[in-house]
Amino acid sequence: MEQNTSTIRLGAATAVEAARALAETARAQAEAAEAEALVVQAQAEAAQALVEAARAQAESAHARAEAAQTLADWSRTQALTARALADKLAA
Repeated sequence: MEQNTSTIRLGAATAVEAARALAETARAQAEAAEAEALVVQAQAEAAQALVEAARAQAESAHARAEAAQTLADWSRTQALTARALADKLAA
């Protein structure tokens, strides 16, 4: 009977140790999941920043294209004016 009681106590101790180990594993997994969630959140924020930067670059390129078109129009007008003046002076 003594041996059975010792075996039961040992079994109970082993079960308690196993439960503690499982609890520690679960805690470690929860911490890892929290860390992974932070990484995913940071990646999402970085992706959003990239999208905003790309949008800003597109807007800047559009503005530069409009400015180039305005300059081309002005240059064309200047060329026509110079040509008209040259024709007038040549006449």
